[in-house]
Amino acid sequence: DCCHFTNNSSHLLLATGSNDYFLKLWDLNQEECRNTMFGHTNSVSHCRFSPDDQVLASCSADGTLKLWDVKSANERKSINVKQFFLNSEEPQEDLEVIVKCCSWSADGAKIMVAAKNKVFLFDIHTSGLLAEIHMGHHSTVQYCDFSPHNHLAVVALSQYCVELWSMDSGLKVADCRGHLSWVHCVMFSPDGSSFLTSSDDQTVRLWETKKVCKNSATVLKQEIDVVFQEKEVTVLAVDNIRRLQLINGNTGQIDYLTEAQVSCCCLSPHLQYLAFGAEDGAIQILELLNNRIFQSRNAHKTTVRHIQFTADGKTLISSSDDSAIQIWNWQSEDPFFLQAHQETVKDFKLLKNSRLLSWSFDGTVKVWNITTRRIEKDFVCHQDTVLSCDISSDGAKFSSTSADKTAKIWSFELLSPLHELRGHKGCVRCSSFSVDNTLLATGESS
Repeated sequence: DCCHFTNNSSHLLLATGSNDYFLKLWDLNQEECRNTMFGHTNSVSHCRFSPDDQVLASCSADGTLKLWDVKSANERKSINVKQFFLNSEEPQEDLEVIVKCCSWSADGAKIMVAAKNKVFLFDIHTSGLLAEIHMGHHSTVQYCDFSPHNHLAVVALSQYCVELWSMDSGLKVADCRGHLSWVHCVMFSPDGSSFLTSSDDQTVRLWETKKVCKNSATVLKQEIDVVFQEKEVTVLAVDNIRRLQLINGNTGQIDYLTEAQVSCCCLSPHLQYLAFGAEDGAIQILELLNNRIFQSRNAHKTTVRHIQFTADGKTLISSSDDSAIQIWNWQSEDPFFLQAHQETVKDFKLLKNSRLLSWSFDGTVKVWNITTRRIEKDFVCHQDTVLSCDISSDGAKFSSTSADKTAKIWSFELLSPLHELRGHKGCVRCSSFSVDNTLLATGESS
């Protein structure tokens, strides 16, 4: 099941562990096994030599970590990892804890152990628990490794991601996402500047430790805006804990970060301002030159769903769970509202000639004239929430997708659909016309 070489290449030994519950030591200059180590009562899942090659650590499905003297092959210590998962309601004999792997600190004084959804750090001399990190209920730790400088640990998880943790603070430093299946192995380079990951997706990835540890490596959510200006790239995004980040796309540096709970965001076309909405209905506009709040108002009664500047940057449009769309010429005029939807306005798109397309949880899509503040077209599209719309490049048609598992194609001139597309087994979340408008791609939840 596992094997590991000693660290000193001048006299290599190989340790192997197996389903037969035994550990074996092999001298590569001899054909026969040098020592067999007895003590585990279930399969040996992992083994690793200490930095000085004097001690061998082994992990087992019996719920223990054992330390063995390499020279004598005698057991030095046994740490019962299983005990840290026991509760008063579950008998010990019914609890299965497979200790997956272990990793030594560079000085050999501590050892990190992974089992189920936790990582433990033990003192080698006292067997005392120094730290415990809980990964959450929905993922299993597949592998872990200590950085050569002792302060970082990299952990591979069953939920397709890799995480970096500070062993000093017990806090997560970074999420490393990109694998498409379970990550089974992670390993730092000798200097700790990079680490390798391997996965069931048949790829091996090399990560730079310093880059993934930047704040910009925080998981970004779907709400995002990007502006390309000559050679500069500016990214505005909401991360997984609802903070707003303004990121230099060329360097990855964060130019602005707010702790506010943000629901949506956008950049003005010429990068003078950014706007963001909140769950309490508030909208704020920040002047990027000096990072100060330029305008602020309680725009909606509840969560702001989407926000966007017009092409000239003078008007800010927002939609909300309160079923209203706000049009705000924020430099000179008071806002006004477009109100006709009966439920949450999911999103909107700006059309030509001061028109706006909006769609809602009420199953309708509406075309508004912003100048006259009136509805020009009202499409009753679906029997359930309209989740997305896309507009053809010629501006003649639009698509709608819904939680009713259908997608439809519409002409702006007619109130009945040109095509109704069935076949999805779940909510149809998105759609997109091809460049020549002859094809429509749709995607569902599954």
